[in-house]
Amino acid sequence: MKEKAKTSVDKNLFVEEYCANGKNGVQAIIAAGFAGSYASARVAAHRLITNDNIIHKIESRMAEIRGEMQTEYSLTRKRQCEKLQKIANEAVKNNQFSAAVKALSDQSRICGLYEVDNTQKKPSTLAELLLSISEKEKAKIPKPIESHIVSEQDNP
Repeated sequence: MKEKAKTSVDKNLFVEEYCANGKNGVQAIIAAGFAGSYASARVAAHRLITNDNIIHKIESRMAEIRGEMQTEYSLTRKRQCEKLQKIANEAVKNNQFSAAVKALSDQSRICGLYEVDNTQKKPSTLAELLLSISEKEKAKIPKPIESHIVSEQDNP
């Protein structure tokens, strides 16, 4: 008689693997002990990722990881964005444009300019776009456009 592949997994191990590998559900479910086909792993991973209890566990674990990283490495979103900007600037100086684009892309993702599915967010208004720009960058904007910037104080 043919032995059936293991299709149940330790959900806590799945959550740990999912958070550790960059949120790849198939890799996480296989690492957690799933032994079915790749197609079955995709389906099983999707079921777990859309389960409310698992979503809560993933969010909690990601918050723990962020806290650990901030404590251990003084890692903050702002600090990472500043580092990536320096990397991009240095890459441009050295004519390494693909490295600059990669750094800026990573910076945009870290700063929240990309949706979960990695498509770029599109500001709904010019004012929203300009509000998201740093003061240093605003200084570079030509004056006619700058006059359209709506400050947070102008919006009740």
